[in-house]
Amino acid sequence: MTERDNIKKEHTNEQNGHNKFTRERIVQIVNQGGSISGVNLSGLDLEGLNLRGIDFSGSVLSDAVLRNADLSEAILVNSECKNVDLSGANLTGAAFAEVNLTGAQLVNACLNEADFTSADLSNSNMSGASLRDAIFENAKMTGVVLRNVDAFEANFSEADLSNADLSNSDLTGVDFSQCILNETSFHSAKLREASVEGASGVNANFEEADLTELRASEGCNFSHGRFVKAVGTESIWHNANLAGADFSYSQMEDADFAKANLEKANLSASNMKFARFRKANLKQAKLILMNFFKGSFEKADLTEADLSGSNMYSAEFLDTVIEGTIMEKTNLKMTKLQKR
Repeated sequence: MTERDNIKKEHTNEQNGHNKFTRERIVQIVNQGGSISGVNLSGLDLEGLNLRGIDFSGSVLSDAVLRNADLSEAILVNSECKNVDLSGANLTGAAFAEVNLTGAQLVNACLNEADFTSADLSNSNMSGASLRDAIFENAKMTGVVLRNVDAFEANFSEADLSNADLSNSDLTGVDFSQCILNETSFHSAKLREASVEGASGVNANFEEADLTELRASEGCNFSHGRFVKAVGTESIWHNANLAGADFSYSQMEDADFAKANLEKANLSASNMKFARFRKANLKQAKLILMNFFKGSFEKADLTEADLSGSNMYSAEFLDTVIEGTIMEKTNLKMTKLQKR
């Protein structure tokens, strides 16, 4: 009888209540180069073991303890890992496609280049983890905690990150295109050169985040989002829905809001130097005390917007709609509206 046959027999016996896999038995199987696919390891303590490259596909590891274990290059496709503890584990290059990891603990784990395509990580905790170049495409990650993670150039495209917490994380170059980001927190996160194109982030929090060169076009929806004190130099917001969003005190120098919907948005006290709002909707928007030095409102709609006290020096107002627009104590020098 082969080792594989022995494992199958043990699995059958375990299902019938005759015996259960032990830590010692798993070590023996691993040392003999065996596979652990399709077996029940729920609740087992495998802390600190070297499980590099092991095949766990189809296995049950729910409630198992794998803290500080080495599962680099391991295969866990289609396995059940609810509430598993992988804190501090090395999961570099591991395959978790379509795995159920709801409630999992991945605190300070290394997930670099791991594949979580279509996995369910709802309500898991990944604080302090390294996710560089990891793939979370189409993953379910509602309520996940991702505080202080390093996710350089990770791929979250089409993932559901509703109510997730990514505050204080390094998300440089991350792909969030087509993601669901409703109520998600990016407070103080670094999203330089990241993409949220086509994403939906109603009520998302980007306060004090670094959005330098962020790509937020393709009809993304961040209505009622909070961007207070965010830095978004050269960021792009073409056709974005930013209705009711709060950009007060933000630094958006040279940003491009062409055709964006900013109706009733708050841009008060923001630095929008050289920013462009060509054909943007700014109806009833608050632009009080804003610095718009040499910016452009070409063909924008400023109906009933409030520009009181703002610096509009040399700003472009070509074909701009200014019906009912408030410009009390606004600096209009070097603009076509200077004599108004």
